[in-house]
Amino acid sequence: LYDGTVVDETTFVVLGGDSESIATRLGDGFRPGLSAFEALTLARTSLAGDEREIPDSDLEVAMLDRRLGRRTFQRIADDKLDSIAP
Repeated sequence: LYDGTVVDETTFVVLGGDSESIATRLGDGFRPGLSAFEALTLARTSLAGDEREIPDSDLEVAMLDRRLGRRTFQRIADDKLDSIAP
């Protein structure tokens, strides 16, 4: 259950239901400098765990953009997810 609390994180953040186990899996695979494809793959496998696979249609993906002098998120549409692949 997400209670609305947000903690300032420097590498990644996980919010919601099973956040502790997801954060553990994410932390195990995280390293600075991941490509967008590597980050998306890590996020998908961290969310899924060992029990399931997550199709693109079940994901809501956004990328942080710092180019405009402030931080904004750019949503990646489902049909554009495969453009992140190498």
